[in-house]
Amino acid sequence: MLISLSYKHLRGLKDNKHKLERATHIVGNNGSGKTSVLEATSLLLNGKSFLSTNKKELIRSNNENLFIKGVTKGGNSQTKKLSFSLEKTKVTHKAENKKLSQQKAHLEHPLCVIDSNVVNVSSGLPSYRRGMIDRAVFHVEPEHAKNHKELKRCILQRNRALVAGGTEQEVTAWNEPLALVGEKVSKAREGLLIEAKPYFKDLTMTLLGPGYSFRFIRGWKSESYLESLLVNEKKDRALKNTSVGPQREDIKLLCLDKNTKRYSSHGEEKLASIAFVFSLNVAIEKRKNKLTTMLFDELESGLDNSALIKLIEIIKSLKNQLLITSLRHQSISKKISGKILYPEQK
Repeated sequence: MLISLSYKHLRGLKDNKHKLERATHIVGNNGSGKTSVLEATSLLLNGKSFLSTNKKELIRSNNENLFIKGVTKGGNSQTKKLSFSLEKTKVTHKAENKKLSQQKAHLEHPLCVIDSNVVNVSSGLPSYRRGMIDRAVFHVEPEHAKNHKELKRCILQRNRALVAGGTEQEVTAWNEPLALVGEKVSKAREGLLIEAKPYFKDLTMTLLGPGYSFRFIRGWKSESYLESLLVNEKKDRALKNTSVGPQREDIKLLCLDKNTKRYSSHGEEKLASIAFVFSLNVAIEKRKNKLTTMLFDELESGLDNSALIKLIEIIKSLKNQLLITSLRHQSISKKISGKILYPEQK
């Protein structure tokens, strides 16, 4: 559990230090910096923001660096000091004054984030869903990061040969390495999704009633990926692009076998999307035998009172550490007991 968090020169936030509890509410008006406190937590634990890929945006205007510090406490009461600093383009992430790689941080301090973009699980782009699934798999299969990197390299090289109008040999030379790593990536994704399915069914039954499911859509149709690459080579030459593979995979949330994007209301889409993220998180925790830190950003938005009550009951049953943002007029901080913080802008 993260028991303390301090930040300096982070976005528009006033420099501050907070003591955190198992459930901590970050309450304030729009623009008060609530989400930035969650972002500080993500940076400290994972070395990465769930909001921005441009690290320069994190540093408050007229400053050249930012600093985030905190202390975690394990089940054996052992504490560990963490720090994250950013100076122009240099990032330093440490645990007990020793450098911490992003991959190691990701594995040691797993996060589950439910933010305003969660509905994209239902209605967003396939790339959003693939990214979410891959981040989940990274938690439980360290080799997945290496395989994912190799997949991108093989696709890039094969596409270069296609764009250049390469010979049959120049294109097909990449088929076997691409097929080998592609099937590993796809199998790892599908395996975790299979483990998540029963939890998704239980959660949606509680939140939405019967009829909800999800389907994994593999990135090729033939029995093997290699066979599909050979079958589609003529098409790929015309497109100058690899048209099949894990880079085309997707999942679909379904209600009565119809896409929730078209069939469900916005509130139902959000609940189904949250249930999907929760179910992936449970699968991760079962594999790792370790709880994640859960970050909720304005959870009440877009949900009616009946749906919110059901969701809160599920959250209250969790043993995870919870950091929850809400607006001052919202009620979640009264329904889930915990510490309340009021962030301030500088």
